[in-house]
This record gives sequence, structure tokens and C-alpha cells, in this order.
Amino acid sequence: MTPLGVLADLLELPELVQDVDNPMAAFQKKEQIYRSLQQIFLTRPAAFWEEDLGSQGVWCARVLNWQEMLAAQAPEVLSMLSDDRKEPGKGLEIVETPLRFDRIRRRCALPAPTLNEHGSTILRETGDD
Repeated sequence: MTPLGVLADLLELPELVQDVDNPMAAFQKKEQIYRSLQQIFLTRPAAFWEEDLGSQGVWCARVLNWQEMLAAQAPEVLSMLSDDRKEPGKGLEIVETPLRFDRIRRRCALPAPTLNEHGSTILRETGDD
């Protein structure tokens, strides 16, 4: 991750790094920092910031919407899409995490529950049946 001081220098926002000697300062001012960054990032298209900051060594990437994500090669290459089917022809395509833990990619072993599948059990457990 890019240190806040580096980002402050690149974006010419010295107010981001006030109280640099206090390690909790950035956390305590996170909403103010988010607002300052948002104001700057809204001045140009995402592609500009991705190119500009990326070329200066900032690890960044534009967040894709669903259509853009499906059009990209990453979901296919990373096998991120999975068919969550309980019955053939009646399913939900879900996005799996591309992350690996201990070099193993964990996948969901069970399909998602159907609407209200566990409703009566939950109501019984909470005493609301």
C-alpha cells in the first residue's frame, strides 16, 4: 500500500499528513481524509488517475461494474465465477474470491440457501415462532 505521505505529495494535499508524529492521526481523521481524496478524484475521470498515479508507483486500479468485470479476462483466468445451483436451470452465478490462504483457494462447498429456507428454524431459536 502507498504511504499516506507519498499520496499527499503526489496530489499536493499536505493536510493529509498533518500530525505525522502521531501514528493514530490518520485513523482519527479518516473521514476528513476520505473527503479530501474524493474532492480531488472527482476532478478527473478514473482512467486518468489510474494512469497518473499508477505511473508514479501507486498501487491502484479502477473499480469495475458488473458488465466491465465480466468483459475483463480476470474472472475467467482466475476461475472466479461459480454456478450456485441447487436445481439444474435454477441457479445463481456468484463471484468467488481469487484469494489464496496457505496456497489454497477456498471455495464455498454449499449453495446459498433459498429464500426463507431457514426462516422457521431461526424464528424457533429466537423464540419468535
